Amino acid sequence: MSEIQEIQRQISELDKQINNLIAERRLPPIKPAKPFPLGTWILALLVGAWWLFGDMVPIVGSYRQMTTPYDWYATLILGALALLRTVLWLLGRPRKTPPEYLEVTRKVQELQEQRRLLQKELREAQKRA
Repeated sequence: MSEIQEIQRQISELDKQINNLIAERRLPPIKPAKPFPLGTWILALLVGAWWLFGDMVPIVGSYRQMTTPYDWYATLILGALALLRTVLWLLGRPRKTPPEYLEVTRKVQELQEQRRLLQKELREAQKRA
C-alpha cells in the first residue's frame, strides 16, 4: 500500500472511532434558560402602588373606593407569587454538564487533533507525489 492510501485508511479509522464515541454517549438535554419573572414583580408593584396611591390618580382615583377592600389582599398574593417564582427561578438554574459527557468530549477532541495531523501529512504526501 502506498503512503497516501495508508494515511487515508488511518483517517477513516479515526472517523469511525469518533462516530462511535459520539453515538454511544447521548448529549445532555439543552434547555433554554428560564427568564426572570419580571412581569410578576411589575404587576405586584402596580397593584401595591394602586393600593397605596390609587386615590391620587386623576379621573380613575374615584373608582379606588370600590376596590379598596381587595387591594391589600391582591398585593399580598401577587407579592408572594412573585417571591415564589423568583425562588423557583433561582433553584431552577441549569445543572452542570455530566462528567461522562465531558470525558467523551475530551476523547473526541484528541481524536480530531490526530485526524488533523494525519490530514496535514496527507496533503504533504500528495504534494510530494
